[in-house]
Amino acid sequence: MTKEKPNILIVDDDPVIIELLKVNLESEDYNVDVAYDGEEALNKVWNQGTKRPDLVILDLMLPKIDGYKVAREIKSKKEISNIPIIMLTGKVKPLDKIEGLIGSEADYYLTKPIDMSDLMIYVYKALSMKK
Repeated sequence: MTKEKPNILIVDDDPVIIELLKVNLESEDYNVDVAYDGEEALNKVWNQGTKRPDLVILDLMLPKIDGYKVAREIKSKKEISNIPIIMLTGKVKPLDKIEGLIGSEADYYLTKPIDMSDLMIYVYKALSMKK
């Protein structure tokens, strides 16, 4: 019996960041879906049924609905609140980090530019904790 690959949703409005993350995550054998704004992200989280993401990598500064609101929405709904969220943002001040982790209930907070090895550690850790 083959083990199913985890599903990861990348949410960012920068196509370059999305492609970079997608290539790296797929090379590690993850299924990757993408959303370019907060509204699309929430639709994908809600409407995927059994293919809901096992993890969301979420930018804070997004069109339509910002990352803070997306994270709070995910964490406030019982059916999807167990989906881990990694905030990936250019906001690097200590208060930004506090707001990102506490204000949105994100599980992890990483800053851009992306250190791919740190991201992969958080991805592995978040998916392990979910099991």
